[in-house]
Amino acid sequence: MAINTDQIRNLTNQVVYSGYLATLENVKTGTDKNGCDYLSFRGTIQCGEDSVLTRPFKAYIKAQKKDGTDSENYAKVTKWVKEAVPMTKDKENATMVRMVGSLSANDYVASDGSLRETNIATMQFFNDFDEFACDLDIEGYIKSVTDEERGPDDDKKPTGRMRMRLIGMDFYHNALDFKSIVIPKDLVDALEDNGYEQGRTAKMFLTWMVNSNEEPKPKKKGFGQQRVTEGRSFVELVLTGGDTAYDEDDDKMCISNQMAKAMMTERSNRLRKLVIRVVLLVVPLVLLPVLVVVSVARVLLLRRWLLSLMMMKIFRSKLKLE
Repeated sequence: MAINTDQIRNLTNQVVYSGYLATLENVKTGTDKNGCDYLSFRGTIQCGEDSVLTRPFKAYIKAQKKDGTDSENYAKVTKWVKEAVPMTKDKENATMVRMVGSLSANDYVASDGSLRETNIATMQFFNDFDEFACDLDIEGYIKSVTDEERGPDDDKKPTGRMRMRLIGMDFYHNALDFKSIVIPKDLVDALEDNGYEQGRTAKMFLTWMVNSNEEPKPKKKGFGQQRVTEGRSFVELVLTGGDTAYDEDDDKMCISNQMAKAMMTERSNRLRKLVIRVVLLVVPLVLLPVLVVVSVARVLLLRRWLLSLMMMKIFRSKLKLE
């Protein structure tokens, strides 16, 4: 019997961003089809002094709860949006905030036609800033755990760290594929002790961190004393801790291999439909100029043929008269 992802229990998925409000845009208010007022907006937040650690977020806040009562959070967030000052307006006095929400699938096809598999934080709560944070508490199925290697393809060497691939889920039961979670050297031994291996289910704590350990490299060409270029900084999703993996016999908490397969199948189908939908929208636009040219050419040929036919009739008529 096929498994539907809606049958899988809700998995832990909580993201916390805390820092400077970098941008705030697309602020909209309206009323949904059920007559409930809403507030929506997008932005980015810089979760540290390093601008590399800037994360996107979106929000959709309804004025009423599911039971029909007024939402205190709606009034609070509405007030916050009106008073918020992003860094793009005043860098020195930018609003500092602590946001809490969950990750959602944000896959799309870029303008160059490539498929971008990404996630975005959907925030619900906007509280006072306490300290910088860029954290994710996530529960999911461990698809793989491998040694990290770096270097040229023909001379890769282990770094002492490991990489984990985890399949999680968002609020709408869309599968989230975390393809490269970093396991620091000091936590490698703890993985096996806590059952973190392929096929197990676990709740873990992750943090987006800036990695600037790449060594600066001097220029190879030129003469005399050379300037040393700065090392490259990039963001990694790093394991910082977690609970012991669930007992494999715990059917209530564990994600079975069949469930994980259903989650990945749902994701593959969703991505395929996304690509197809874009193709169906783009191809007609691309072909339209061609079709116009072909149509014009056909009209011209038809006109030429009709003119030729008329000329022949006129010529025959003259012959008869003569």
